[in-house]
Amino acid sequence: LRTGRVARGESGSRGKRAWWATGLAVLLVLALPLLVLAAPGDFAPHPSTPAFGGGRSSDVALGDLDGDSDLDAVVANYYNEQELTSEPETVWLNDGNGNFTAHPTTPEFGTGSSNAVVLGDLDGDGDLDAVVVNYFNEPTTIWLNDGAGNFTAHPTTPGIPGTLGQGVALGDLDGDTDLDVVVANLGSDEETVWLNDGDGNFTAHPTTPEFEGGNSTDVALSDLDGDGDLDALVANYDDEPETVWLNDGAGNFTAHPTTPEFGLGSSYAVALGDLDGDTDIDVVVANLLNAEAETVWLNDGDGNFTTHPATPEFGTGFSFDVALSDLDGDADLDAVVGNSEAETVWLNDGAGNFTAHPTTPSFEGGFNSYGVALGDLDGDVDRDAVIANFADLEGASVPETVWLNDGTQEVPTAVTVVELEAGSGRAGGAWLAVAGGLLALGGYGLVRRARSTRV
Repeated sequence: LRTGRVARGESGSRGKRAWWATGLAVLLVLALPLLVLAAPGDFAPHPSTPAFGGGRSSDVALGDLDGDSDLDAVVANYYNEQELTSEPETVWLNDGNGNFTAHPTTPEFGTGSSNAVVLGDLDGDGDLDAVVVNYFNEPTTIWLNDGAGNFTAHPTTPGIPGTLGQGVALGDLDGDTDLDVVVANLGSDEETVWLNDGDGNFTAHPTTPEFEGGNSTDVALSDLDGDGDLDALVANYDDEPETVWLNDGAGNFTAHPTTPEFGLGSSYAVALGDLDGDTDIDVVVANLLNAEAETVWLNDGDGNFTTHPATPEFGTGFSFDVALSDLDGDADLDAVVGNSEAETVWLNDGAGNFTAHPTTPSFEGGFNSYGVALGDLDGDVDRDAVIANFADLEGASVPETVWLNDGTQEVPTAVTVVELEAGSGRAGGAWLAVAGGLLALGGYGLVRRARSTRV
C-alpha cells in the first residue's frame, strides 16, 4: 500500500473521514521492533508556539495541506458580535515540530459565519480540500486546495444551499468512491444529503435529499450495522434524543428499525469508535447544558445502542466537542473533551469504562473551546491536540492552543496481523501506519475488517 492523501488528524466529531480498502482480500504480517514511544496522555503547552490565531473560532480540522507530510490546520471562525462582521477561515502551516504559522500567500478564505469545517479530497486530485458549514441561512461552501495549501472557491459549485448548518461529515455514501456530504442543521431543518460527481460538484440526493434528525448539532458517519456502507448518527440539542439512520448503500437514509433513537440530553457533539474491543462502532456523546455528563453508548453490531452497563457517563458537562484516539499507548480509544473552561482527558480501560487521567485530568486549552482535533503534531508518533477557542467572559477572542502529549512510556516489540476484506475505494491511494502495535489505515472507502494482534 502506498502513501495516499488523506486527512490524518483525528478531528473532533465534526469532521469524519471514511476508510479505504482494496478490492481483494489481503493478509499482511508485520513484525516490527518498534522504535517509538507511546504516550501516557500527559498534555503540556507547546514550548515555543503554545497558541496561534485569535478569531472567534468554532472548529478546527487537521491534515497535510501543503504536501510536506505533517499536519497543518484549517480553523473555522464565526460571526464577531463586537465588530458586527463575519470572520474568514484561517490556514496554518506546521513546520513539523508543532509550530503553526499563517499560510504565506493564502492565510485566510471565506467570509461566512462558520460552525464547522471538514477536510477531504473532493475533486480527486490527491490533496485535501475543505467543506465549511455556515449559519444564518448562508450556503455550505466548497473550497479546493491547489496542493500547496492555497484554497479557492470551487469554480462551478462554490456552495450548496444551507440554512442553520451546525455540523458536517464526509464519506462515500453511494458507493461511487468519491466523498459525499451530510449536513446537520439546527432548529426545525432536516439533515441534508449531497452527492459528489467526483469533481467536487455537489447536488442534492435524487430520492432522499434530506432526513429528519431533530434540533441537530452534529453528525458522524460510520458503518453502524455491519453491512459495509456508511450510516449516520446525529446529535440533537434541547433534550432531544440522538438519532440513528441506516444507509441502503445508495445514500438513502432511513431510521433504524428497532432503535431509531437513544439518549435525552442537550447534546453538542458525537464521536464514533470501537470503545469496548468488540469490533463494532460505539459512541461518546458530549453534552452542553445543565452540567450533563458525557455519555457512553455501546453498539450490539446491528446499530442498536444501549448505555454502557458499568460506566454510562463521565465528566460534568458544559462540553462543546469530543475527540477519540489512543492517548496513552494501550491500544484503545481514549477521549479529550472540549469544555467551556478546562479541557478534560479521559482514559479507556479497553472495555469502554472512562476514568480521568491520573496525573493530567485536565488542561487549560482556552475558554469556550468549541473544537478539538487530535494528531501527531511534532513527529513523535503520539497524539497531540489543537483546541479551537471562541471568546472569553468579556467577549474578547481567544487564540487556538497547541498541546503536546509527552510520550514517555516504552512500547515492546510487536507483531501486527492485518487482514483486509474487499471494500469500496477510490483507486490510487491508501496509507498504512503501524505505531506501538497499533494499526492505522486511511483513504476514501470502507475497511470492512482489520484486526491487530499483539504478542
